[in-house]
Amino acid sequence: MKKLHKLFPPHLSQLVFMDKKGENLIKINSIDYDLFIWLIYNVHKKYDKNKSLSYDFEYTDIKKTFKKTMNTKVIRESLKRIGKLLIISNYLQSYGDKEIIVTKPFEIEIITADNGISYGFNVKTTNEFMNWFNNPTPKVDVNYDIIYNLKPTMSKLLYLFLRDAYGGYENCERYRNVAIDKLRHMMNVSNPNTTNSNFITQLKKSIKSINKNSDLTVKANVKKKKNLRTGLSEIIEVKFTMKWDKNKEFELRLKEKKAKKTPESIDSNISDTETDDIEVECTFEDYLSEKVEDEYEFSISNGTLVKNEKSYKHGIRKKLLEDGIESEYEFLIVIENEKSLLRESVIDKNQPYMLIYKDGENPYNSCYINNECQFITMSNKKKMTNTISESLEFIEENRMKLHFDILKCDYSDKYQIGRL
Repeated sequence: MKKLHKLFPPHLSQLVFMDKKGENLIKINSIDYDLFIWLIYNVHKKYDKNKSLSYDFEYTDIKKTFKKTMNTKVIRESLKRIGKLLIISNYLQSYGDKEIIVTKPFEIEIITADNGISYGFNVKTTNEFMNWFNNPTPKVDVNYDIIYNLKPTMSKLLYLFLRDAYGGYENCERYRNVAIDKLRHMMNVSNPNTTNSNFITQLKKSIKSINKNSDLTVKANVKKKKNLRTGLSEIIEVKFTMKWDKNKEFELRLKEKKAKKTPESIDSNISDTETDDIEVECTFEDYLSEKVEDEYEFSISNGTLVKNEKSYKHGIRKKLLEDGIESEYEFLIVIENEKSLLRESVIDKNQPYMLIYKDGENPYNSCYINNECQFITMSNKKKMTNTISESLEFIEENRMKLHFDILKCDYSDKYQIGRL
């Protein structure tokens, strides 16, 4: 982990995103939120030095932070969306004068060079927004790299929301009670079709990710109240208990270094039925190089005459990039992350399981993933997506309606990508 530490104003962790008119809540995806946090960290870092309010960045600056899992087009479109956002912070009215704060943190301009290609962008901010990070109360020192490594999006939002409770305290438990409706809005789940029960299921997955990959250890309990009109008990509040341990962050860094030195030890406790997973525990360049080698070996084995190996592999590489292998890599990263969160819930490790995208309210809409990275409905085998890009969009668009789950399935060997 890099040491991307900065102070973070607690009221900003209680936020919702709005459209530029301030009329409607906006749902953002994990890439948007990562870039939003990236801009905060990097713009304030420059602001600390020269107090300017306008900065130019290259897309490669972002790719260096995110290990090349984002392509330029994705970054550019995300930046356009971020530049239109308003943020409403202190949403629970816990800090300062108890007023909700509305601000537009960034104006973003995509810069196009004389040759018609865009290599970067300009960001304009305000003194007011930058000064939030200079001396906030309480002083919460946040490692931004932890935020980047948490998935899905709700984990990032929840981590910052709970992390702000500590200030300078260490190794002691803190508590926070939040009304379910306000919590849903802050966690980016405002879709009325998502029941509170489904929301709590998603919340549990985020807590699991936070406990595994951050310096916090979190527990949550729901409070219910009977609705006298329906006679049913309804969730009205969530109580969080969390403990921050600075030593846990150090242990995470050691674990990551050890994993890099001995990659063969990763998931060593997985049984033989699970070892056919597609391995994407590598950088995009590693993944691309492996694909190039596979294509090259396949061509040679089929009798292709290659006069210049280097030139031939360069051609394979170029074609793979044109065919969108970056999207394939991004998709597999998302899927592998979901599988890693669910593996511990497998009861019988000697049985095959597969990943599904589940609709808790209407099981007929649940999908599995075929070997072309397409989503297929389990009920009538209807193809929901055709391309990998569509599959990535399908995941993000349905985050609030569907959730990833596992299914015990004797024919899971047909779907290697989704195999647990």
